[in-house]
Amino acid sequence: MSTATPSTTPALPALSFPTLKWIATACVTIGASLGLAYLVKDALKGSPPCQDDTFIAKHSKTHQIRGKQLRVVFVEHKLGRELPAIVFVHGMGAQLQQWNEQLLHFSHIANVLSLDIVGHGRSERVPSKDAYSTESIVEDLVALLEIYRYKAESFILVGHSYGCNLITWTYPKIAKLTKAMVLICPKSRPTKSERDKLKKFVAAPVLVIDVLRLMDRKGGINSPSVNRLVSRGASESLRKKQLGWNSAHSTRIAQMVFEGANFATPEMYDSIDCPVLLIGGEEDLVCPVKANLEVVHSWLTSSTNVVAEPFVIPNAAHQVMLEQPDVVNAIIYNWLIECGFSKMNLTTQLQTKNPSASKWSLKNYAKWQKVAPVAAFPVKTSLFRPMKTMKQDDPSHTPQIFAKRHPEIGVVLDISHDAPPYAIEDFVGTSCTYQKLATTSKIPPTREEVARFSEAVMAFWKEHPDSHIGVHCHYGFNRTGFMICSYLIERNGCNVRQAIDYFAEARPPGIRHIHFKDELYIRYAAPGMRSPNKKR
Repeated sequence: MSTATPSTTPALPALSFPTLKWIATACVTIGASLGLAYLVKDALKGSPPCQDDTFIAKHSKTHQIRGKQLRVVFVEHKLGRELPAIVFVHGMGAQLQQWNEQLLHFSHIANVLSLDIVGHGRSERVPSKDAYSTESIVEDLVALLEIYRYKAESFILVGHSYGCNLITWTYPKIAKLTKAMVLICPKSRPTKSERDKLKKFVAAPVLVIDVLRLMDRKGGINSPSVNRLVSRGASESLRKKQLGWNSAHSTRIAQMVFEGANFATPEMYDSIDCPVLLIGGEEDLVCPVKANLEVVHSWLTSSTNVVAEPFVIPNAAHQVMLEQPDVVNAIIYNWLIECGFSKMNLTTQLQTKNPSASKWSLKNYAKWQKVAPVAAFPVKTSLFRPMKTMKQDDPSHTPQIFAKRHPEIGVVLDISHDAPPYAIEDFVGTSCTYQKLATTSKIPPTREEVARFSEAVMAFWKEHPDSHIGVHCHYGFNRTGFMICSYLIERNGCNVRQAIDYFAEARPPGIRHIHFKDELYIRYAAPGMRSPNKKR
């Protein structure tokens, strides 16, 4: 009887520890190589672009510029070539989205133009590092301006951070067409220490930098990545946007931009022969004011007659135009008007829009009828009731009807320029009185007019502390809002933003004309923002 021998599986040869170590090392190396190859392959992609604001999305288009697709925003003003184009140029790692508030604001008074420079935002991310040199980006800018030079009479160049360097290089190429420049948080020239750090950044593997950037974003909207660019008091919404912009920027593109960066010399700044405005953020950690803004200001020596003292804005860091957009916009607008850009003056544009049209034409009367007669409640921190002017033949808004409906209003301050279109004698025998404090339409009230208004208000409230005060111009938005806001700021301790918001809450949508808001910021917020180290 034969005995069956059980089948056996051949035993695997025993592996020594050195052999296992070699295999593990090989696996790790292959895995790392594959991962690095994947990262290098996608290095130009970065994260998906952030969602555009509505205004930018509406006006975006793509241009083929010197062989690459660049995203551009251009908004043509109704006066077209009669006005300059204000050109907004962002810096390293940024995108034109960061100019949203400026593009929206200045589109009311001029042509506006901006772009995502190559590799940034929604512009094409090309692999050639030559495309990211300062010289190449400047040539892109010049080519773009050549396309739009027939849409505007001239250019006003506005740069932020590295964008200041780009427009400084651009200036000599289009000097005759450049009528003014605005430098926001400019970088002077990198120090030796900064140059050494940049060299290490450029030479480091993308994978290493990506890991370091990921660690830098730990903490999300309160991470070092965000805190480096915005102030301590920056809003949550801005912090979220900044985190998204930081994440979206490609490390490889950042390396190529840094490698190709060529900073303008003091002599180049000195050769600028047009008005120049400088603005900085007091808490700027990226380009600290003393070492950058004030140094660049000192280089602009040949144009001292047209170079304004720098504005240093408190409660703002490197992204000053995002953190304090109303202040920045007001400073730029006011400065441009002072520089002689009279056609950009919104007062002038409004007054010449239709000078022959009567305020009480059929169209304007229909518009007036749609406006709420009187604010339903007082403007916060006060007893002001903004209202529209009354009209004697209107069925619902005459002095007698008004006084009967609003016994809490003790006086109507009429700040319109014309004789009232209603019978002021109809207030006799009612609980309401009337006082005329004339101001000019379309123009922000002067300091003297505001002082006269304040005196009248205080005199009334001294005698009638619990009575409401009705205030009207024509519709009760612009001059009325300006007067009330001025009082809230001067007498009630409100800041400009609060005053504007409180008025808008009571009288939606609030002050309509941007130059009225700008004047409030210039008058009450801008003083004291000048650089502490003045040259003159």
